[in-house]
Amino acid sequence: MSDAWKEIQAGDKEAFKQVFDNYYQPLCLYANKILNDLGLAQDLVSESFVNCWEKRASIEIKSSLKNYLLLVVRNAALMHLRQAKEKHWREHLSLQEIDVAEEHVKELEGEEQVIRVHQAIYKLPEQRRKILQLAVYNNLSYKEIATFLGISVNTVKTQMGRAYRFLKEELRGDQLTLFLLFGGNFE
Repeated sequence: MSDAWKEIQAGDKEAFKQVFDNYYQPLCLYANKILNDLGLAQDLVSESFVNCWEKRASIEIKSSLKNYLLLVVRNAALMHLRQAKEKHWREHLSLQEIDVAEEHVKELEGEEQVIRVHQAIYKLPEQRRKILQLAVYNNLSYKEIATFLGISVNTVKTQMGRAYRFLKEELRGDQLTLFLLFGGNFE
């Protein structure tokens, strides 16, 4: 649990305001991608923050505060879509249109995973990140990377191994599979 969340649970309004200021805009953009209605997205995110403040004493965050807020907003947006689906269904809206909206949500969840992968990569030390990016994104061999950076092939191998170990621990599960899908020529 983050220190900010502990402060919020203790009733610190300034800590809550800081979290709100840091996450409100990105969460609105995220909700807007799901709902395709910025005004509604802003209302939904605001309500989510109000609920978090009101229920702060009973909320237990097991991952990061950011992941928790993303989950809360995503669930609220999906709930809104479900309610809209029921309302539209009652009004004889084509179920095909609702299926398209649900498929769009699945795509966004995939985008969220890609964002987590990129965030994990940027946690790597600069040289290790540069080596990994050259291998994965530029499809360079270890020898080509070593030549390009003026380091030994063994250094490249060592840094790549450390990068993979870090990412395996950082991403756990399916996100590592996503990372490996980026490709790369690892010799």
